[in-house]
Formats: sequence, C-alpha cells, structure tokens
Amino acid sequence: MSTNDTTDEEASTERKDADELFAEHEAQLNELLADVEGPDAPEAESTLPSLGDGVTRRDVMKAGAAVGAVGGLAGCAGTGGLGNSTDTQANGGDDVPSHKVPPGEHDEYYGFWSGGHAGDIRVYGIPSMRQLTRIPVFNREGAKGYGFDDRSSEMLEEAGDYTWGDSHHPSLSETDGKYDGEYIFVNDKANGRVARVNLTYFETDAIVDVPNVQSVHGCCIQSPDTEYVFANSEFRTPMPNDGRDVNSPEEYVSVFSAIDPESMDVLWQVEVDGQLDIVDSDKDGRWVLASAYNDEEGVEIETMTRDDRDDVKAFDVPAIQELVDAGEYEEVNGVPVVDGTKESPHNEGDDPIVRYIPTPKSPTASR
Repeated sequence: MSTNDTTDEEASTERKDADELFAEHEAQLNELLADVEGPDAPEAESTLPSLGDGVTRRDVMKAGAAVGAVGGLAGCAGTGGLGNSTDTQANGGDDVPSHKVPPGEHDEYYGFWSGGHAGDIRVYGIPSMRQLTRIPVFNREGAKGYGFDDRSSEMLEEAGDYTWGDSHHPSLSETDGKYDGEYIFVNDKANGRVARVNLTYFETDAIVDVPNVQSVHGCCIQSPDTEYVFANSEFRTPMPNDGRDVNSPEEYVSVFSAIDPESMDVLWQVEVDGQLDIVDSDKDGRWVLASAYNDEEGVEIETMTRDDRDDVKAFDVPAIQELVDAGEYEEVNGVPVVDGTKESPHNEGDDPIVRYIPTPKSPTASR
C-alpha cells in the first residue's frame, strides 16, 4: 500500500469518527434542551442569532470538531487551515439581548455599590451593568477635585481628617417603604464614619465621625420613612477611649448608634455584649436586627470561637427612644449611651430593649 493510500484511509477513518462523535453530542444536546426547556425545546439545528444569520448549533459543533481534526492531523499531513465565511454578520441578527442598552438610551435602574478601600460609591446601570460614575466619599479624589475645594476639604477635616476610608453597605433613603431617590448613606469600616450622598447631585454632602467607636460595619436606614440612620460599631473598644482601660479588654464594648438623617448628628447609642456586624430594619421601623460574633468577648481566636452560638441582637427602637427621652442614660463624649447589655435592668421582664437571640456560631450575614 502506498503512503497516499494510507493517508486517505486514515483521513476517511477520522471523518467517520468525527461524524459519530458529532451525532453523539447532538443527541446529548437535544436531551439537555428537553430537560431545561421542556418537551417543546427546539432541535439542535435551531439558529444562534447572536453569531449571525443562519448559524446553527450544528455549525458551531462542526467548527469545534474541525479544529480538533486539524490539530490531530497536522503532524502527519503537513499543514491545515480553516476558511472564514464572509456571509456571517458580526453583529448578529435582529434579536437584541435583553441586557443591551443602545447609545443614547437609559438603563431602567441605577445600582449602588460600595468601593471598599477606594472609599467611594460606584454607580452602575441595570441591566447594562455599565459603570456610570464614581462618587467620592471618604477619600480625596483629584479627578473631581473632591477633598481639595473648600467645601469638601472642610467636611473631611471636620469628620476626623483621616487619609483614607473603607466604604461598606450603601443604604438608600425611603418614603412609605419605597426608595425615594433623595439620599444614600454609607459607612466607613476603617475609621467609624457615616456619610450621606445627595442623589440630586450625586455628591457627598455630610460626614459624621461617630463617637465611642473604632469601626462602623453595617449601616441602614429605618424603614419605612428614614427617621434614623443606624450604624453598628464592629470592634469592641474602651468607652471612653481615653487610655484608662486600654489594657483591660474585659472593659471594652460595642455600641449601636442612631443618627439623625437630616442633621447627621448622633442621637444616642446602645451598649451591648459581644461584637456587632451587619444591620437592617424591619419594614415597620420598630425592630432593627444586627448580626454579631464573639459573644465570648475574647481577644484570641481560641476564645472567640469557643461557643457554638452567638446572639443576634434585636433593638426595640421606640423603647430605646423612650429611655433617652426620660434621661435614663449615661452621657459619653456628648452622646447619650443606654445600657443594653444582657444584665441591664432595661432587659429584665418580657419587654427588653435588646433581645439576644441565640444563633449558630458567628451569624454575620443578616441581609
């Protein structure tokens, strides 16, 4: 047998194997379509508009098989190539993907994401997922002049004059339980600040450096009408943090803070056991729930993870406000601080101001 005869026979075998493989894959694809799309699923011959008019699943699978065949034969047959069809339309057919928003048209929604160590808020269009803008909040931004003009530089200086921030958990203002497009609030996990962004101009217009906390992780508004903005101090710290208890971790505390959304003043705080994390309001505005961890109040991993359960904290906001109005608090650094620890007299009986709800270890994601 000549070399050419051998090559022709091998090529014929390759074609036969490819056809059998294609038939097998086509059958599997039809079964999968039937499982996913139901008994009325189209056959594998249906076209793929996003790849151009007339392009079918079979064409795509043949192209894949051809690439494999060329790669396998290159060593014995010398060279191989694939032709390009000039009829294929690069832009697809008439069907437009639902996420595509043509130039000049607007997205249906805006989405707001925290920027982490960039200290900003990112605004994306939905459904296009295009980044529309970034709103500087806790960090100076030279491109927009934020932190360099008189107004914004003074605002940052008065809120602690920190050199950077770590933005987390943007929370939109509400009226009657619906987003009203007026403000968005966001917290600084690095330095314990809360900021307000005016959504008329998409600019930060107020920042408060929350007293008696090191870090704020978890920020939300009170639904349905944004009467308060709430902030959780995550890390336990001495209170007051003036050096007297720095070497006595058993004296450290975490606090839950209520902020006036208009003045951005801290109205009151509640001291609790353990460490606080994420926070959210119920739809009636009475209860605000905070996830938590380290109810053991340890300073080493072995102690912090000792128990099988930690306590989610549920704050009864009207009851706390009544205590503040009645003067039943201790003022620390100019802020009324209510005792909400487990042993507090305010938590005795059937109507505690803070309910401690045992939950499997470290429930740190409540929203």
